[in-house]
This record gives sequence, C-alpha cells and structure tokens, in this order.
Amino acid sequence: MQKFFQNIMKTGLNKAFYIFIALILFTNSSLAVQRAGAEKTSIGGFDMVSIAEAFLSSSQDAKGAKFKPDRYELQEEAFVSASQKFMQGNILVAYDEYLKLIMELKSSNAGIASDLALLNLSKSLCEIGLFSLSELTLSKIEKQDELKVQIDSLKQAYLPSAQLDKDEEIYLAKAYSSIHFENCAQEASFELNKKSTLLEKSDYANYLLAQAMFELRQYSQSLNYIENAISKNPLNSSYKLYKAKILFYSQDYKSARAYTEKQERDIFTGFKRDIAVYRELSLANTKGESRKYRSAYASYLEGKYDKVVKDLQNIDKKDKEAHKELALLGSVYLKLGNYAQAVESFEGGYKLNKNCPKTLAGLGDIKYINGRYQESLEFYKKAYNGDRKDVEVLLKLSLVYEALNDKTQATKYSAAALKLNPRPFFEEYEIASTILSGEKRAGYLKKSINSNPFFEGAWCAVIEEALKENKIRGARSVVYITTFLNTRSFKHYFSIALLYNKLKEYDRAALNLRYALNLNPDFESADRMLSKLSGEQRL
Repeated sequence: MQKFFQNIMKTGLNKAFYIFIALILFTNSSLAVQRAGAEKTSIGGFDMVSIAEAFLSSSQDAKGAKFKPDRYELQEEAFVSASQKFMQGNILVAYDEYLKLIMELKSSNAGIASDLALLNLSKSLCEIGLFSLSELTLSKIEKQDELKVQIDSLKQAYLPSAQLDKDEEIYLAKAYSSIHFENCAQEASFELNKKSTLLEKSDYANYLLAQAMFELRQYSQSLNYIENAISKNPLNSSYKLYKAKILFYSQDYKSARAYTEKQERDIFTGFKRDIAVYRELSLANTKGESRKYRSAYASYLEGKYDKVVKDLQNIDKKDKEAHKELALLGSVYLKLGNYAQAVESFEGGYKLNKNCPKTLAGLGDIKYINGRYQESLEFYKKAYNGDRKDVEVLLKLSLVYEALNDKTQATKYSAAALKLNPRPFFEEYEIASTILSGEKRAGYLKKSINSNPFFEGAWCAVIEEALKENKIRGARSVVYITTFLNTRSFKHYFSIALLYNKLKEYDRAALNLRYALNLNPDFESADRMLSKLSGEQRL
C-alpha cells in the first residue's frame, strides 16, 4: 500500500482523487463510504432515462450483513424525482427540487464524494439549461482549489456568454423539455422564433433553436443557428460539438471531417472522444477511406467492443489493406481478455504490413504483458517512428522505460505525451484496460479520472475492480457519484448491474442490464449475464 501511494504521488494527481479511489480499491468492505473523503447517436446528449426502480432499498455486504438505506440513496431518488418533473415540463417544480438537492449534497459531509457528485450534477444542470443552479452547485464544492481545472473547464464548455434572468432561463428550459421530451420541436421552434430580442441577445437561445431544427431535420437552418451561437460565444465547446453533429447528419462529410480535426485539440476534455467519433464516422463516408475500418474504429472509441468484433469478423486476412482492421481487432481482444486471439490478430497484421504503427504498438503490448520489456521497447520505438503524434505510444514508452529502471527516459517520454495532450484521459484508460494489472492498473485509472472526471469508462472500471475485491461500499460510492451525470453510457448501467448482482438484488440487476442492452444491443457480457439471471429466476 505504501509503495502504491509513493507511485501515485509521482504522477501529480490531485490528492483528493487518489486518496478517495485508493480507499475504494484497497480498503476492506466494512469501511463506511462517508469516510472515504474525511438510432441517432447519443454523443454529447443528456439522457433522462432514470434508474429509480433500481436504486438500493436494502443492501448487504459480501458477508451478508444488512445495512440501512443511506443518504446516498435518498439523494439519488431526489435527483430522479427532479429529473422526472423536468422531463414532464414542470420546470419550476423541478427547479425547486434541484435546489433542495444541491443543499442536501452540500451538507452530506461525504468529502470528495460529495464534491464529485456536485461537479457531475453541475454538468447535468448545464446540459438542460439551468445555468444559475449549475453555478450555484459549483460554488458549493468544498475543494475548489483541487478541482479548479475541472470547474473552469466545465464553465467554459457549457455556460452561455449572455447572462439570463430567471424568467428567461425557465422559459428556455421549458423549450428544451418540449424539444427533447415532449416531441414538440416544431411548436418550440415556432415560439422561439418569435423571441427576436432574446435571440439577438442570447447565444444559448440560438443553440436551442439549432436543436429544434435538428430534431425537425432542418439541418441547414440548424447549422445557421448553431453558427449564430458560436459567433456569440466562440469558446463554448458544447456548441462546437453540436455543430459537428449537424455537419455529420446533414451528410456534409467533408466539412464534418475538416471541422472535427480542427476542434480535436482544443475542445473541452469531456468532448474529445465524442468529437473523435464524429471524425471517424465522417471518414467512413469519405472516398479513399476504408468504411469498414473507420466505422469499427468509431465503435471502438465508444467502447462497443463486441460490435467491433462483429463488424470485422469477415475481413479478408490476406488483403494487404487488412492490417489496420487486424490491429484494431487485436486491441479489442486484449480488452475482452482474449489474449490468444489478440496475438493472432497482431501477428496476422504484421505479416501483411511490418510498418503499421498500430500493429507494432500491439506487438509491443504483447511483449510488455509477458514481461519482455526490451523487446516491447523495440516495437514501441518502431511504432513511435511511424506516428510521432501517438500519445498512447509515448505513454507506453514511458512505462517500459520505467520497467527497465531508466527514469530519465521514462520522464522524457511522459513529458512528450503531456505536451501533445495535457489531459490524455482516453489514452490512460486504454493503457489501464489492456496491458496493466494490479496497482499499476489502478494508478492509470486514477490518472484517467483525474484528467476527465466525467469519463464513465474509467469510473466503471473502478467499480468493477472494487467488486472483484468485494469492496461493496466503495463500488456503491462510485455509483452514487456517477448517477448525477445522468449518463447514456451502457457501461454505467452494466456496472450498476454488477453491484446489484453482488448484493443478490437480481431484479434490479436485470433492469440495469436491459438499460445497457437498450443502449448497446451488441453488448455480449450484458446479454450473457441477463440470460443467466433470467434462467435462475425461472428455476
């Protein structure tokens, strides 16, 4: 444990993050959670699908000892209740319930868990246009200094440049609800268009009108309004992500590709993976690009690994251009724990093209996993020479030099990676998910969360790691934190299902598995688990 903390300290992580997550992963399951801190794509979208029916009403630890419903559960239920009111168009009632919840979260005295819940709640409130409540939520965060980067980034990514009074905010929130939950985009667009003074003043009003026009498939008008919003607030990343969405769905793939490539470096960290997905989908529809590979890579970025395997299962392994697909398959198989198939895919790709950076990096991964660090180093170097902007390879070079006890080179490559991408949350998650185990894996998951606390993939991995070690309360605390993201991540619901399954709450586990499969029908792990639960319940 001491060695673990020493290693984490070297990474420069926020202290609150690593202490909190270390407690989740390494303390025994009796530790109280509250002591831890003393088919349109849904990318970038807000989702009101709640898990109210699946919240804990009674729980037990791994040994079967009962514990009472906690404050976490009550706050989650309050969040769901407020969100349901918003979804039904009862904006003022929802506003008051959200306000009460903010005060409850502030008074929870759960340390960093409360602060992270507040941060996530603030993001969700931004996404539905309740900006005054979002800013109030951020002001209640105790560890302002530790979370300053995340708070400032969130404000820049979402907050409008034009200040709205409460009546305007409530009016626009009602419009949001009408557009997305009441199937009234046409009526909302008609009413918004009559608000000429508000449209002239407010970047957010233009953003909402862009959403209404998008829902009506009036892509040209939607693009005009989003460009109005961006012109009034050029730093707002949520507007930029929405423009990428409009360009893609309007089938202007050339413009979508150029725009996403331009935005990738500077957009809000929480949107980097989303903007990359639009880039890949645009490339899939670009002449001269492999549609199959680009579409599969977009699925890979979304974490839909079973879909990647399904889409690439019939590739011609003798086709010289198949090396990219084989390298991608190799990475997917590593994530799914299919080591032999990963080796076969990487070696097959290497036979076709000995200079493909992704293949070379994959072979380096295999050598690293087997502890053959010098051979791993040679492959990573070759991969780096083929693509000097690959942040993941740079981080892997740092890791392998660390394994070879060359701290100077390890620091050099780590610094080079961070220079290209100061907050490489996805690359850190990829490394944790493929080549690391034990304390090193935990360390890289923490890095990923520190880089992007809104990234459900890393949080879900923490939940799964905690459950493997029977850290029930630790896993429960992460579910609490991520609940306030109101996420559309299928992995989130799968992780919750794992928690309920551990608690022998099988009906609730099954409910969350259905949520996961609704979001990702190709999710085989969820499908297998649901089939097993259904079979057991029939007996």
